[in-house]
Amino acid sequence: FSYRFYEALAAGRIPVFVNTDCVLPWEEFIPWRELCVWVEQSEIPDLGRIVAEQHRRLSPAQFADRQHHLRQIWEKHLSVEGFFRTLHGWLAARLKCES
Repeated sequence: FSYRFYEALAAGRIPVFVNTDCVLPWEEFIPWRELCVWVEQSEIPDLGRIVAEQHRRLSPAQFADRQHHLRQIWEKHLSVEGFFRTLHGWLAARLKCES
């Protein structure tokens, strides 16, 4: 998990995420495991095979759609404006639940 994860999303690319028990933003409504190439830390020796396998599962149209969808997620939730807009909505929903 690094800044490169966000760079990949901003570029509309499918990131490879190596799970090291970190928390991704907005996990409660962004299905990261379905959208990224998700690799457990123990699977690093098989990384090349896993990436190739994930890419083979998608048709060219599905691959392009996934890239477009990830760019939209970045714009809506992770760009500077999107993050603060999402944070505002998230906080507002939490405050309503507490009152």
